[in-house]
This record gives sequence, structure tokens and C-alpha cells, in this order.
Amino acid sequence: MNLLEKFVTICYRAKGEDFHPYENYFAYTMTGAILMDLASQDYIKIENGYLRLLKHSATDHPVYNMVIDQIKNSKKERKLKSWISRIYQKNWRIKRDVLEECNKRGLIRIERKKFLNLIPYRKYKLNSTQQRAELIRQMRDVALHNKEGNAELYSLLGLIHASQSYKAIARDRGDERIVKKKVKQLINNDLIGGAVDAVIQEVNVAIIATIVASTTATVTSASSG
Repeated sequence: MNLLEKFVTICYRAKGEDFHPYENYFAYTMTGAILMDLASQDYIKIENGYLRLLKHSATDHPVYNMVIDQIKNSKKERKLKSWISRIYQKNWRIKRDVLEECNKRGLIRIERKKFLNLIPYRKYKLNSTQQRAELIRQMRDVALHNKEGNAELYSLLGLIHASQSYKAIARDRGDERIVKKKVKQLINNDLIGGAVDAVIQEVNVAIIATIVASTTATVTSASSG
């Protein structure tokens, strides 16, 4: 599994047959995971705040290819912040295609249903709960028990932090507070570096901006009413 697929697997919520983060958090963080995977495969690099495409060849993942094509077809180089915003504009398609690809690869199972036999919706089933449990165990060992992790585990913890998905690896509310504190400490200790850190920081900024905009709109609406 790549980083994106591991993030999706970890965030699976069995009780609701969906995923932990709020919709915007999930979409923005999937965008971040895609860019982190592309950076780890040397398709892109972050230089002076700008995202630069290093390779134009296709990958084995349709969503990554869509992002590569979007960057390749741009008339000018853009900052990472701009690319996260531009890629996020396709968030509905990215989420749909990522989950369809996870379904094809046997990671999840998509069940298509209809509410009142009229409104279509989807439920998701995780095919291997053992894989998810092992990933969470490894992440908890790093976050809570001071065990040394590899770059991928630190990246996953960074994605959990960016999406505020602490519930995905916590056992209860009290545990969630501890996990949140420990993961923040790991992030602040600069254990995540390079392109990964840059992506996580920009995803955080984008999510905060979305929250502020949403809150402002709510307050404005309430005031006008």
C-alpha cells in the first residue's frame, strides 16, 4: 500500500462505514498524501516554496496521473500552497477515484445503496482489519511509547495531525487527548522533514482557512437572519 491507501485504511470508521475526518479535512489531507507519495517517488520536489515536476511518466495510479497531468499542463510554476488549492477543487473526483481504486485493489468494498429507494449513497467495508490494526499499533508505538519509526510512519502521523483524525488511532476520549498532545510534539520536534513537512504545513493552513471561512459564513448568516 502507498501512503494514501494507508491513510484511507487508518481513517476507516467501522461503525459508520465511512471515514473519520470531516469532509473538507479528509479531502485536503488526501491531496496532501498524494503529493507526499509523488515526492517520495521523485515525481515532484518543493523548492523555495514552489512545486516542481521532475518526471512526466505515468504511474500505476489514475489519481496520481491526474495530478501529474494537472501540474504538467500548467502554463507556469506555482507555489505548493496554490497547487493544494487547485488540486482540492477536484476533491469530489479525487475522493471518488481514490476509493474506487482502493476497491479495485481489494482494500475496501463499496456497497451502493439507496435511501427510501430514491437517493443513492455508498457504504464502505474494510477488507482487512488486521492490516489496519497493525498500522495503528505501529503508530501508537511511535506516538505514545517513544519507539523509533520510519519516514512513512512519521508521515502518516503528520497526516493524522493535519486532518485532526486522532480518533482513528485513539481508544477513547481520554486516550485521544494524549495522542493529540504526543503527535503535536512529534510534529514540533521536526522529525518530519523536506517535502513531507512542507505539504503537511500547507494542508494545515488550507484546512484552517476553510474553517475560518465556514465560521464567518455561519456568523454572517445568523446575523443577517
